[in-house]
This record gives sequence, structure tokens and C-alpha cells, in this order.
Amino acid sequence: TDEDNLYDYKTGIWADGPGYTQEFPHVGANYWQDWERPVTFEYMTANGDSQVSFDAGISVFGQFSRALEQKSLEIKLRDKYGPDEICYPFFEKNDVNVFSSLVLRNSGQDFEIAHIRDAFCSQVIKGSIDVDFMDYKPVVCYVNGKYHGIYDLREKIDEDYLANHHGIDSENVDIIKGNDIVNSGSIDEYRKLLKYIKTHDVTNDSVYDYICSQIDIDELISYWMCESFFSNTDTGNIRFYRENKKGAKWRWIFFDADWALFPTTYEQSSVGNYLNPNGHGVSNAFDTTIMSNLIKNKKFRKRLIEIHAEHLNTTFSTKRLLKIYDDMIEEIDDEMQYHTKRWQSLGYNGWKSNVAVLREVIEKKRSVFIKDLIKTLDLSKEEKSLLGVK
Repeated sequence: TDEDNLYDYKTGIWADGPGYTQEFPHVGANYWQDWERPVTFEYMTANGDSQVSFDAGISVFGQFSRALEQKSLEIKLRDKYGPDEICYPFFEKNDVNVFSSLVLRNSGQDFEIAHIRDAFCSQVIKGSIDVDFMDYKPVVCYVNGKYHGIYDLREKIDEDYLANHHGIDSENVDIIKGNDIVNSGSIDEYRKLLKYIKTHDVTNDSVYDYICSQIDIDELISYWMCESFFSNTDTGNIRFYRENKKGAKWRWIFFDADWALFPTTYEQSSVGNYLNPNGHGVSNAFDTTIMSNLIKNKKFRKRLIEIHAEHLNTTFSTKRLLKIYDDMIEEIDDEMQYHTKRWQSLGYNGWKSNVAVLREVIEKKRSVFIKDLIKTLDLSKEEKSLLGVK
């Protein structure tokens, strides 16, 4: 792309610019603007063979991570640049190979630490648990021929993602972020559901059956299990959706786990976060109406324990977690020597130390989580036996 599109003081999307403010995250800087610039994008295999090339738009992606030196980017395919979608299998063992947008992610708040947390969580979910997530592939990026380090190539969560993965009508879907930010469609039906839950006795079978007709219960439980198992302290990153048609149910999307599995927080109780009637996340700002009420229902509680037992012995077995983690670290290890030279904030030895600490956390997490689950839900002897605990 033209260098000015990136670095020009007034118009460059990576520049500090005239609106830059000293305090982090430098709100007002150019990279906080909703700007899009034209680029030519080319994807090559590791041996240098070109696979796809197209013109597209780019914009800075993310929230506070915009203020980091290496900035995340969204690649946007639009008619005004070239093709509005590209067909290529960017992600292994992913049935979806048609994309209208992609994300080059800098690993967010984990950029200067392990550079793997969010991607690791997504790969644990992949192929094992029915929760939507952004698939991942590590890539090396060159900008106008200059080395720009490792990025996480990710899927973009939007209407097209839902259409490609679930056959949902992309123009007829409600997508909500956080408590009430409408990404697509309307929030009206969701608010009606919350009101119903608040004003009805969820221990009543008919009430519970109606809620089950509106929510994918197993997926909801699995989603919150992921959030709590990974000890994600930034639980306000919530996105959920429902297609506007008869029989469609609300589902949740797992994303942005940069604060997961931290050595300073992984032992804190996380199971209770989503059951707290006062809310969860920073200042308990995020609504817990659904989970804090459903846990009162015996059928729901039983199903929650069954799903936890199933995945603790499969998806979240320590052996499986460590195998995934070790393979992912091995894949980027050599390249991180170059990446850490490009971005001087983190040396290679520092990165190696950080990923070793993260591995120790992963190794301990399952036993910590089981103790938390038993204590928070006050599990009976029979319920504990489902978890393989005497």
C-alpha cells in the first residue's frame, strides 16, 4: 500500500497524528479513528509459493490493543476494491473456506507476554466443544516488503461468519455485544427473554421448557465453562446471536481471552462469576440474569454438571491441553526469535520464560477448576462422582 496510508501524520492509520493524547491508550490518535485504506493482500505458504492475492481495504482492529506498537488489522473484501469474498482454506480442519473478512491479530493484551493465550483457548475448543470461536493460524507479515513480525490470522466474528458456519441468513440475524450493543438486527427479542426469566419461576418445568426453546442450553453451559475454566478475567467480552426465524435459539461466541490463565488470577474462583446475581466482569457491569436464575432449576443444574464432567475428562484433560499448547509453541518458537527483535519490548528469553510460566498454569488448572466447581456449587457425593472425584 502507499506508505502514507499507514504512516502519514494526518491520514496514516498507524500514526499518532494530531489527536494523540499522552495517557494510554492514547485515545484520539489516528489509530482510534474508524478509517479504512486500500491495500493489495497476498498470502503465501512458508516456502514462498503464492496462494491468493487480491485488493482489499484495511482498518485498525481491536480496542486497547490499538495502542500497542504492533497493531491488529482487519482485512475487508469489498466490491469497490476487488472481490467481495475469497475462497481459500486458510485454517486447517475448518469446513469454512469462503471469507469476506479476515483479522491479523497482534495477540491483544498478551502481545508482550506469551503471545498465545487467546489463540490457545480457541484451539482447545476447536473440534471438541460446541462453542463458536475465531479459528487461528500463525503467520509472518511483511508490509511493503518490510518484516512486521508474527500475527495471528483469525476469522472475523460477524454476520458472514454465522452464514458460513451455520447457514444463517446474514441479513436476518440479531447479534448483541456486551449487555446491549447491537452489532446487527435488534435487541428487542433478547430483552423480552430477559424480562420473562426475571418475572417467572424458573423452577417450574413449563417455564424452564420455554426458556430451553429460546436458548441453546448445552451451548450456553459450554460457553460459560470455557470462560470459567480458562479463568478469563475480562468476561465482558460477550457476543451472542439468534437468527430471526421460528425455532432459532440464542447462542454465544467465545472470543478475546487475552487475560486468560494468568499466574496471578488462575486460582481465583471463576465458576461463581456467571452465577452472581449482581453481575460479572469489571464492577459487575455485565448481566447474569440467565445463568443466575437457571441454576435454580434442578434439570439445568444436572445438565450443567453432566457437561462439565464430560469436558473435564475430554476437552479439558491436562494431557490434551499440554499437547495442544506444546505443539503451538513449537510452531512459533523459531520465528519468535525474529519477532522479538522486531518488537523490542519483549526479548526472546523473556518470551520463553513467560510461556514456561503459562505451561505451569495450564498443567495445574484442571485440578484448581474442579475444586472451585465443587465448592461453588456445593456438589453432593453423587455429583462429585460424575467428575471422577471421591
